[in-house]
Amino acid sequence: MARIFGLAPENDEASLKVARERGPTRLLVRDAYLTEESKRELERAAARGGLYTEIKQEVFIPRLGGNANPRTTERVPAGARFRVEMTYRVLDELDEDYFGKYLLRPWSFWSWTAWAGTSAGGTARSTSSTRIGPRRPRRACP
Repeated sequence: MARIFGLAPENDEASLKVARERGPTRLLVRDAYLTEESKRELERAAARGGLYTEIKQEVFIPRLGGNANPRTTERVPAGARFRVEMTYRVLDELDEDYFGKYLLRPWSFWSWTAWAGTSAGGTARSTSSTRIGPRRPRRACP
């Protein structure tokens, strides 16, 4: 996983050596922005007195101890769409194998589940439309 998502080494020689051997992070995830259509829809909802976000309040009760802990979660209204760009660097054959095994295959399950383990709390539902294609490496500047 560190090969794909990167490694934050401790400030010691041994972990710096491991980070150098693994090389750069392979997966680069850019910021996710609302699509123009979703922006317009949220603006229309706000003009009708709605909110840009939903606020969900719940009470979390730990199994051990049983004391109630109220918490508030802010979430994007259902149906909001985001555009995100992810770039995966292939530096050798192992990177190609990891791409299919650890990124493409799990990606197909993400539309059925919630991200970050929050499905029981009713947040982070997702679907995706994915375009995958090779990109030519940029030329290095002289």
